[in-house]
Amino acid sequence: MISCIRNVLWFIVSLNVLCIFVYSLYTVYHQRVIREKFSYLKAVMCDDPTKNITSSDLDLCCAFTNGMQLKSSRNKYELSQFIQQQSNVINPVKPGGIWSPSGCVARQRVAIIIPFRGRQQHLTILLTDLIPLLKNQQLGFQIFVIEQFGSGVFNKGRLMNAGFFEAFGRPSFDCYIFHDVDLVPETNMSVYTCEEWPKHLSVAVDKLNYRLPYPNLVGGVLAFRPEHFVAVNGYSNEYWGWGGEDDDMAARMIQMGLGVCRQSAESSRYRMIPHDPSEMPYPARRNTLLSNAERRMFNDGLGNLVYKRTSESRQPLYTHIVVDIGSEPLTLTQQ
Repeated sequence: MISCIRNVLWFIVSLNVLCIFVYSLYTVYHQRVIREKFSYLKAVMCDDPTKNITSSDLDLCCAFTNGMQLKSSRNKYELSQFIQQQSNVINPVKPGGIWSPSGCVARQRVAIIIPFRGRQQHLTILLTDLIPLLKNQQLGFQIFVIEQFGSGVFNKGRLMNAGFFEAFGRPSFDCYIFHDVDLVPETNMSVYTCEEWPKHLSVAVDKLNYRLPYPNLVGGVLAFRPEHFVAVNGYSNEYWGWGGEDDDMAARMIQMGLGVCRQSAESSRYRMIPHDPSEMPYPARRNTLLSNAERRMFNDGLGNLVYKRTSESRQPLYTHIVVDIGSEPLTLTQQ
């Protein structure tokens, strides 16, 4: 009898192990199929950020991108000290994270949109490196930190769409840059402007050995002209938990005939701040969504986003907006 029970238990354990192995193979294969399917995202090099301005551009600001290494090796900052430092300089950042150069006209007005929840130290590290970079490049900018209300599963796509709507309703911006809070530029050569096509800034990340893992990666830091972001209907609203929304965006760009602009890996180096693994509760659903991304794009995005702004405040270095984006469907929580 005991031997029989032992055999049954061994069979159940073996079956579970086999199921996990088969599922892992399926996931790897499915991701490969998806990436091969989306392998037609045309990539071009962005304009040289160090090129000289012409005589007709004398009223425009000239960006200073001298290859300076930013102090991204620091792990801790005193935000109050940085705020005090900024308040003592000529032409300081205004409350809400608003700044424009004096004495010349900014080439572009840029909205920096940071989806956020619970990573205040990461935000501090990013802001204390990013703000000097933006000022050095003589850009007009406003920084928006879009925080998800409540404790439900994180949805970065919805937050970025909500951030676009919040920024779009203010004085016009030429460029909208969606920025992960844990990616910090290592040099000032990564130029925070928009180009003819959507621009992928975080080309070379230390955790990825400063290489693109696959050609269609557009996650991390991505810049859009407003007409392009509207044309692709923004990000998908359907990815709950970590991952998927960026590969979905690549499919949307392909569908609309958009390519991607990238600077060289030498001038677009980023450091990823260490953090605990992000939640990834629905991997099978993520793969299914990616497989039909092109068919969904016109019915899933800016056009059907529902959210509510629960609060807004102008912090010394950024505009803080908390939004209620709802929660994952019951059909997901029952899986």
